[in-house]
Amino acid sequence: MKIIINGALGKMGRCVEGLSLNLGHEVVFRADLPPAPAISDFSGEVDVIIDFSSPSATPKLLEYATARSLPVVIATTGQDRRQKSAVAAAAKKIPIFFSANLSVGIAALCRAANDITAYFNEADIEISETHHRDKRDAPGGTALLIAERLNMGAVYGRRGKRDKRIGLSSLRLGNIVGEHEVFIAQGDEILSVRHVALSRTVFAQGALKAAAFLLGKPCGLYDIFDL
Repeated sequence: MKIIINGALGKMGRCVEGLSLNLGHEVVFRADLPPAPAISDFSGEVDVIIDFSSPSATPKLLEYATARSLPVVIATTGQDRRQKSAVAAAAKKIPIFFSANLSVGIAALCRAANDITAYFNEADIEISETHHRDKRDAPGGTALLIAERLNMGAVYGRRGKRDKRIGLSSLRLGNIVGEHEVFIAQGDEILSVRHVALSRTVFAQGALKAAAFLLGKPCGLYDIFDL
């Protein structure tokens, strides 16, 4: 594949580039904030864009990708409602892979938690997520994704007595790549499902799998569960 990396100078961008080269792909352009070149500066041949930049870069990314009819993997989290609406609108013109997490293990966690809650209709559910101290959004996109898949409504920073909604809690410390745990409690029983990412490589692998998945796909919005 010929790949543009948007957010190429960040930790994930560098990780994607290194893995791409090891797997025989070609990174044809590296876009990032000034003084690095912008994505709009490139007009050469490319198969797919992988984005690990920031939510503020999403509008220009979509503008470029739709103008050139290029598939794009958006691996950046923290978009607001308007930015997410823009992604959905662009997906009517190009194939877009947009997922809060690119780990197949997280998809498995979501499905396992769903299976368990089917046996515990009145369960109290809490989601705990831990990331490195520099992560910009809280709660993180993965925690929100898990809550969304459980389809029970969620609350962040609960005060006072718990209600029926899923509680989300965040820790930000050290260099932790990512840990997510779902607690399911009913009566005198508690079960938990936990996922730990030991390195950023797992997300780079997911991004490249998503990029390959998009090639030849029709316009539409795809995510980790499609993959």
